[in-house]
Amino acid sequence: MPSAPREEENDLLFKGTRVLQDIGVLRVFCDTAVNNLPMISAFKRVGYRQYSQPWERRL
Repeated sequence: MPSAPREEENDLLFKGTRVLQDIGVLRVFCDTAVNNLPMISAFKRVGYRQYSQPWERRL
Protein backbone atom coordinates (compact mmCIF):
# COMPACT_ATOMS: atom_id res chain seq x y z
CA MET A 1 0.00 0.00 0.00
CA PRO A 2 2.78 2.52 -0.85
CA SER A 3 0.43 4.94 -2.58
CA ALA A 4 -1.71 5.61 0.51
CA PRO A 5 0.38 8.54 1.85
CA ARG A 6 0.36 10.17 -1.59
CA GLU A 7 -3.40 9.78 -1.83
CA GLU A 8 -3.76 11.39 1.60
CA GLU A 9 -1.52 14.32 0.55
CA ASN A 10 -3.57 14.84 -2.59
CA ASP A 11 -6.85 14.60 -0.70
CA LEU A 12 -5.78 17.05 2.02
CA LEU A 13 -4.40 19.58 -0.45
CA PHE A 14 -7.43 19.26 -2.73
CA LYS A 15 -9.90 19.65 0.15
CA GLY A 16 -8.03 22.64 1.59
CA THR A 17 -8.06 24.33 -1.80
CA ARG A 18 -11.75 23.53 -2.22
CA VAL A 19 -12.60 25.13 1.14
CA LEU A 20 -10.88 28.34 0.02
CA GLN A 21 -12.74 28.29 -3.31
CA ASP A 22 -16.06 27.67 -1.56
CA ILE A 23 -15.66 30.82 0.54
CA GLY A 24 -14.87 32.91 -2.52
CA VAL A 25 -11.09 32.89 -2.80
CA LEU A 26 -10.39 33.30 -6.52
CA ARG A 27 -6.67 32.59 -6.55
CA VAL A 28 -4.58 30.45 -4.27
CA PHE A 29 -0.82 30.82 -4.30
CA CYS A 30 1.43 28.26 -2.71
CA ASP A 31 5.02 28.29 -1.63
CA THR A 32 7.57 25.67 -0.70
CA ALA A 33 11.32 25.27 -0.71
CA VAL A 34 12.80 24.82 -4.18
CA ASN A 35 14.27 21.45 -3.19
CA ASN A 36 11.04 20.09 -1.65
CA LEU A 37 10.22 17.89 -4.63
CA PRO A 38 7.51 15.81 -2.89
CA MET A 39 5.50 18.96 -2.06
CA ILE A 40 6.06 20.44 -5.51
CA SER A 41 4.78 17.19 -7.01
CA ALA A 42 1.73 17.23 -4.72
CA PHE A 43 0.84 20.77 -5.82
CA LYS A 44 1.12 19.73 -9.47
CA ARG A 45 -0.98 16.57 -8.96
CA VAL A 46 -3.95 18.58 -7.68
CA GLY A 47 -3.73 21.16 -10.44
CA TYR A 48 -1.54 24.01 -9.20
CA ARG A 49 0.57 25.67 -11.90
CA GLN A 50 4.02 27.20 -11.64
CA TYR A 51 3.95 30.88 -12.64
CA SER A 52 7.56 31.88 -12.11
CA GLN A 53 11.05 30.50 -11.93
CA PRO A 54 12.04 28.87 -8.64
CA TRP A 55 14.23 30.93 -6.36
CA GLU A 56 15.27 30.68 -2.77
CA ARG A 57 16.20 33.47 -0.38
CA ARG A 58 19.41 32.79 1.47
CA LEU A 59 19.33 33.21 5.22
